[in-house]
Amino acid sequence: MHWCLNMGEQDSFMHMVFADLLITSRSSFSYKPALMSNESLRKQMGVARKKKYEQGFTLSIFENHIVDILNGMCIISHQSQ
Repeated sequence: MHWCLNMGEQDSFMHMVFADLLITSRSSFSYKPALMSNESLRKQMGVARKKKYEQGFTLSIFENHIVDILNGMCIISHQSQ
């Protein structure tokens, strides 16, 4: 077992990327090296993120949301007059 307690951030990060076994925490400092060293997890997460993007964050969805907001503002403005 090798502890990486007394080294700089870059050295610690690289040791984590190439570790045979890495116990992670919720911090991104240990999560990112784990992700970098696991190709299948990277691909799985990439597919999931692309799906999420396509379902809610494309330019056409954004435009529709803006139009809905502006239409709502016009309705409220007309009702108050």
